[in-house]
Amino acid sequence: MKKGFLQVTILNDFSLDAPLVAIVWQVVIAKSLSVTLEAHHHLILGISVWLSYGADRFSEPRQLVAMSSMRYEIFKKHKVAFLVIWVTLLLFALLLSFAVLPLDCFFLGVPLIVLIVANLALCLRESHSGIPSPILKELRTAGIFALGCFFFPACESSPEVAKSSMTIVVLFYLLFINCLSVSRWELANDDRRGSLSFLQRTPKLLTAFSRTKHVAALALGGVLASGMSICLDTFLLAHALTIVVFVLWLDEISFLDEEDKRKIIDQGYWVLPLLLLSLDHAGLF
Repeated sequence: MKKGFLQVTILNDFSLDAPLVAIVWQVVIAKSLSVTLEAHHHLILGISVWLSYGADRFSEPRQLVAMSSMRYEIFKKHKVAFLVIWVTLLLFALLLSFAVLPLDCFFLGVPLIVLIVANLALCLRESHSGIPSPILKELRTAGIFALGCFFFPACESSPEVAKSSMTIVVLFYLLFINCLSVSRWELANDDRRGSLSFLQRTPKLLTAFSRTKHVAALALGGVLASGMSICLDTFLLAHALTIVVFVLWLDEISFLDEEDKRKIIDQGYWVLPLLLLSLDHAGLF
């Protein structure tokens, strides 16, 4: 199994899967809102997500890195190369954004950047002190990621408040159950590292949140079967149901260890939507 996934999981080791997830879901949201995006929108988002994840993993305290997975270790092993690439991409993203984005869109992104920096600072404090914030890490990650995916489609259109709100809620939930699953699968490892999140320290609450997937699957399936849109088109709902069923299926697989599941879930979050987008483009969906 590990050999079969080696090529794909390299993306996870170098934090490249998160940008892919963000770009693919940005495309899904844009299509759901009938918005046309340009290549620079995807490029800016992808670089920004990699910069955020790279900074988080590079800044992991040294004493925790030895007990962490490869995605935390690899940047520490190649510090100079990482820093050169990171600074270069940061300058490129800033210059590109200033050159191609309308000024109002550029400045609207500032609060989002502030949120990202604040979250990184909070993660660092949690890692160094070993004391988790009651502002759930899983909630923070899912919320910021969802806002990032939604940002350019919203800037390039004037979506209805109800539809845009429901779109954000659906995307946030999909990302939230990803974070919840990873927290469950990495609980033992994070415990050894002394870096448990607030939810990981309250396993019953973590399990309760995770079990909402069953309700979500039934609700999404019922809405799609009934033909009711609830301010959302069937395209986004079908993607949401596919992801929820995928996570439920992954939970039940017994022959995979928790590290394999963590890597596979991250790949599934961009491979499955990309597959549905391809089928839709071919007129088969």
